[in-house]
Order: sequence, then structure tokens, then C-alpha cells
Amino acid sequence: MLLDSHAWVLWTVLAAAAAEPYLGTRIGKLNTHFHGVSGELYVVDDTTLYLKDFHYDGTGPDAYFWAGSSTRPDHTGFIIPDEKGSRDRHYAWLPSALVNTIFFMNIGPGPEGANFGDLIIPRNLEIPKPAVLKALPTWDHGVSSGRVSLVDAQTFLVPDFKYDGLGPAAYWWVSKGPKQHRGGTRLLDENGSDAPLAPATGKTVFISLPDGMSAYDIDRFGVWCDAAQVDFGSISIPHNVRVPPSSRRTTGRTTRGLNCQVLHEPLGLEVRWVLERDQAVMQMVGRVRQGEYMSFGLSKDDTKSRMLDADAIVAWIDRNGRGHAVDYYLSSKEQVCEELVCFEARKFHTLLSQCVGNRGSCPDNKISRRAADSVTMLDAAVLNGYHMVTFRRPQAAQDPNYDQHIYSDGPQAVMWAVGPVNDHSDASYHSVHSQGDVFLDFARQPAWNCPAPDDDAMEGNSAGDGSAVAEDTWKIPPVVCPADGVFQMQIGPAGGRKGYQAVTGQVGWGIAWYVNGVLIPELWVQRGKTYTFMVEGGNDPENTAKNHPLYITSDPGGGYEHKSVAERKVERVYAGVARHKNGRPYPTAVGRLCEWQLPLGEQPDEYNSFEQFRQRLQLQCQAGSPAYLRWTPDRNTPDLVYYQCYTHRHLGWKIHVVDSCTPSNSTGRRAAG
Repeated sequence: MLLDSHAWVLWTVLAAAAAEPYLGTRIGKLNTHFHGVSGELYVVDDTTLYLKDFHYDGTGPDAYFWAGSSTRPDHTGFIIPDEKGSRDRHYAWLPSALVNTIFFMNIGPGPEGANFGDLIIPRNLEIPKPAVLKALPTWDHGVSSGRVSLVDAQTFLVPDFKYDGLGPAAYWWVSKGPKQHRGGTRLLDENGSDAPLAPATGKTVFISLPDGMSAYDIDRFGVWCDAAQVDFGSISIPHNVRVPPSSRRTTGRTTRGLNCQVLHEPLGLEVRWVLERDQAVMQMVGRVRQGEYMSFGLSKDDTKSRMLDADAIVAWIDRNGRGHAVDYYLSSKEQVCEELVCFEARKFHTLLSQCVGNRGSCPDNKISRRAADSVTMLDAAVLNGYHMVTFRRPQAAQDPNYDQHIYSDGPQAVMWAVGPVNDHSDASYHSVHSQGDVFLDFARQPAWNCPAPDDDAMEGNSAGDGSAVAEDTWKIPPVVCPADGVFQMQIGPAGGRKGYQAVTGQVGWGIAWYVNGVLIPELWVQRGKTYTFMVEGGNDPENTAKNHPLYITSDPGGGYEHKSVAERKVERVYAGVARHKNGRPYPTAVGRLCEWQLPLGEQPDEYNSFEQFRQRLQLQCQAGSPAYLRWTPDRNTPDLVYYQCYTHRHLGWKIHVVDSCTPSNSTGRRAAG
């Protein structure tokens, strides 16, 4: 960012003149070389440096803030951009410039120019970060909460806050000493009111300390009844944690109010946020099942909600009650139908692939070794069937390739989705997602455009323990000993919650094998007889979403290509895999892609039976030929094996191997038409 004599760098360098007691981790004073450059540098958090008492005479040519990862200032450095990513086009910006990856900062015109001032940043620096504390205990009047987070030195995040409202004059309160007492300090509520607290049945609140006070000045935080001199529930504040300084100390800006926007009413899906300094504290709320994620993304296209290449956060609560919030990039390389013609110009469903290696819809740190997860998990809770996950991310993109800025100057295009988390803790194909273009203004005047958190309607829609009532599993007809010995293997939709997931008990990723037109049927074969699998799963190694070789295996999950050496040793492959001379495995049953497709806008869960669903599907085949895999099970073949995909996990199902197929069990090639 180009500097003048009164510059404010809004992303990684923030300049101010007033001294404050706590500004983060102190690095030291700039070494002054030219143009009166001076100042004292602090680390605010993992993406922010604060320059106190910055001075520069403004007469130098094209002065910028620079940083780099070498041990001293040199030509390998990069310009620190502002919050919208602006930088001089003549210089390069390295991605993922987190504070713990840079070891110098200097001020000057560039690699070939003079160094006006610099400072070496020590390694193993203690970087401030939010601290997760204990939950408020229930001592009186039903006060409780999820685990409280100290977002910065003056801001508490209290999730899932409950209070019956019946106490006489109860307030948010802080005190010095081992217990709360009447000599403590009364705090304003989340709306800035000094009135006694109203009843609460699970809302999330941000509570701020007054100017001149930080978390390091107090010992307890909680709800105190001033009239009765009773502590309704409080926690101790540790002083051995290093959290970011308050934004009021570094930018002069006060905390913005909490915003909320409904994304999808049937699931009660909401996004809540507050902008703090150059950070956004966000919360996803939704009536989802255990093992389902809620995702929220920022489009790289400012004009429309484009899922491909988007920057997304995937949040969920696992079966152990642990919350997760992960930085994702939705790779365009794994598209199936977004910008391709999929049966008469986009009449059919868009599909983004699950993460395979470093391609597909993947966490940033799986896409590239140079990419980083810029999302910090803060808290997770389940309230009346609503899953609530709270996290923090920088307002500015940390990587120009995989991240997107949160704008502070107007609406921007966003999108959302809900879907299952697979057994690798990765997001699988979404079951519900945003439709059309959605725009959100993150820097708007605070507005709560959601049902009140205490609304009885929220409880009325609850799923109790967070798991919705299971729908009836579709009855999938088996394919038993086909008379001609042929199985036609094609790809199609996984059938939502009533299909693959309900049948197998595993989370798929939106597509699955169709055998003779049937979604993952159980197959029956006879030992000693040769069977032919006509494989039309796709043959495009550059786009794994359209590359599904077939193989027969002892492993219920499949996905041989991406398994470790140790995992391959315990798996038995019966057909579909050969080896090069160097011992490297490769699939042999790789044919053209034929795909059963559901019309755009229709959802599998709308259908009561597979037969109804099947009637809506239409088959589309690419040019090319099928592959043929011939397999003869013998006496050494176990009674149960699996047909699976070589490149992905959980696309297929069971093969029962028997000694004899009775005539009454024999079927023709088509088990469903």
C-alpha cells in the first residue's frame, strides 16, 4: 500500500499515535534509516501488525510497507496490501502472508530502492489469539452458557446464553479478586443497554468491557444480581493467555452490533456476524442433523453467487460434540455441470466434487502447501435441535488464489449449502444449497433479520437432540444372478437422505454407482461363472468428478488410488486393478461417462420411493466406448465383496458370492426400467 505522511494500513499494519496499556505482543522499535521513519511494532493477531507512534516525513518516492520471510530485508519481500487487496501492479504479493511466516518488515520504494526503516521479527513469536474459557455455571435462576470466548482484551463472546429473567436486577458483571462482589463493574448488555437482563433461552451475545479496562484488569466475569448481592454464575479470567488487543485501542473503532440474516427458513439456517477491527466473528445456526455441515461462502464474482472458485467456511458438530470450522476452496477443476452443457443447457443439477487429493471442494491447506486455514474455531453448541458454530476469520483475504475479502463498502455475492460430512471429515456433496444470486452487506448498520433467539417458534421446530427424524429408506431391488451375466455400471445421483446414505449407513458425496439402472443394488453372483461389468463411469483423469473406474474389493469404502501403502496391504483386490512394471497400480475398467441426471431444482428427498425417483432421471452419455471388466469368482472368493470406485470412496455397495444361483433367484439384466 502506498504511504503518505498520515497512512493507515488497514490489513497488516495499523498506525496510531496514542499509547495504550496493552497492544499485543511487542516486537520492538523500527530501525530508522531515512525520511524520519520511526515507530514501535506490535503483533495484534496472526494477520495483523500494529505500528504505534508511526512517523514518516512523506517525501520519499513511492514508499510502501514491505514484509518477507528471509532473515533480513531483501528483494524477496512483498508489499503489504490494504483490506481490499490493493497493491502496486509492478510488485508481487506472496500468498498466505501470516505473521508467523514473515521475519522482517521494512518501509521503502521497493527491492531496488532505499530502505527507509526496518525491523527483524523474531522467530517463535507469541502471537495473540482468542482464548476459549469455561462455560457459565448454573448457580441460580437458570444461568448457563456454552464456553465463553475472550475474542480480544475487551470483548467476551457468550454463546447459548440462558437466564430465566426472574432475578431482581441482574447484570453482566466483572470483578477483581476470587469472587464476584458489589465493588465490581456493571457492564452494558449486547444492545448497549444498562437495564436489568431480560430472559434468554439460548442466544449468542457479545459483551464489551468499558474504555480503560481490559481482561487483564479483572478476575471474574458473569451474571451478578446487584439487588440481592448474589452471583448467578461466573467464571474466572486467566491472565496467562495472550489475546488480541481491543480494536478500540488499535483503530479507534468501537465494536459493531450483532447482525443476523436468514439463509433458509425450512432449516432455520442463519448466519450471524459482527465486524471487529479487521476480523469478522461469525456464527452459523441451523436445524441440521448430526454429521451434517453448514457452509457459507463468498463468491469471487462480484456480480453473482458463483459457487465455483468460491471461498467458503464449512462448519459442523461431530458425534462427540466437538465443533469444527474449516476454510474451504471450491475448485473449478472438479465441476460436472456448471459451465458445461449438461442436457440442453443447464437443465440438470450442478455438482461439485468431494475433495480428492488436492482437487475438488477441499480445505485450503489440502489444495496447496502454501495455502493456510485462516478460520479460527471459537465455540460450538446444540440448543433445542439447532446446531450453533462460532468462528473468526480475517476480513481481508489471506491468499489471493483461495480466499476472498469480506467487503466493508457495500453488498457482495454469497452462497450457502448444507450437506453430510464424510468419514474423512470432509464436506460431501450438498443436499440443500442457495438458489440464484444472494447478496449481503457485512458492513451495514447492525440489523437482526432473524426470528428472536428466544422465540418459542424456534423451540417448536426443534429436533430435540439435533437429529431429525429419519425418513423411510428407499427399498432398492437387488440384481440377482443376471441370466446373461452382464452388469451395466453407470453413475447417477446418490438419492439424498433416503438413498445411498440410508442404505449403506455411510455418507456419500452426491453420486453413486447405478447397476442396470438401479441405485447401488446388492448384487448376487455364482462362483465359477464369468460376469461382465460394462463400465461407463467416466475416463477423465484431469477431472476426477468425471473419472470413476470400477474395481472389486474387500474394502467397503473403495478409493484405492488415494490409500497409503499400509492401507493397501490390508485390502484385497479381486478385479479392476493392474500394475505397471515399476509396481505402481492403475485401474483397468475405465470407460466413457454415462450419467443419470435429475432435473434442476428437484430434490431426491421429495420422492417416497426409488421407483418414483427413478422415473424422473434421464440418462446422458458422452462420446466414447464403455470398458469391460470380466471377473470369475472362485472358491477363494469370500461370500461378501464390494464393487467400488478406484478414485473415490463410497460410491458402490455389496456383492454376495454364492455357490449356486437357483432359478427362482435369477433375474434379467434390467432390475428397474
